[in-house]
Amino acid sequence: EAASEELKREGYKLLVFEEEEYQFLRVNYQGEVIDGEVIAGAECSYSTLFQVKGWDILISNMGVGRGAIGIVPPYHAGKYVSAEYTILRAKTNEEAVYYSNLVKTKEILGDILSSTTGMNRGRIEWDTIEKVEVPEFDAGNEEVVRLVKELKSVWRAHEKFVKSKRTYLDAISKDLELNGADAQERWLGFKPPE
Repeated sequence: EAASEELKREGYKLLVFEEEEYQFLRVNYQGEVIDGEVIAGAECSYSTLFQVKGWDILISNMGVGRGAIGIVPPYHAGKYVSAEYTILRAKTNEEAVYYSNLVKTKEILGDILSSTTGMNRGRIEWDTIEKVEVPEFDAGNEEVVRLVKELKSVWRAHEKFVKSKRTYLDAISKDLELNGADAQERWLGFKPPE
């Protein structure tokens, strides 16, 4: 079936407000969805952003050919991406795992990328993906069910680690007085430009 029959393009589109801050996400070439920059609305070059939900499939429109396809962990729900990403929503967590991995195969990537041309070769959009024929998910596939359980376990462990690390850093910074006003001023004076 065509990808558009199995996956729905999603993402809550919203306007950027100058007084707000937006935590961006990005997908690396290993398919991990990670925090990107936090950008103030006044400094944001995009007029609209898209908000993601846990278990959304996030595809970098420019990095898809190198594997920048991942699943949004629940702890990143509510964060933002620009129109440089395609957000897809599967019907189940199992389908999200199946289709996000399926898209990374050479056969499916070849079908997606073969329709791109010119200077933007390798840059995709939903209009390209939705027409690609993909094998339908076989519900109850034990390997995919196991992968979903393992992914949930990895995400729980990661979230626990990040919280523990933040608590430790806050405690040591307070105990050693490493985050005072003078430290902040010195850091601002020497940090590299973005």
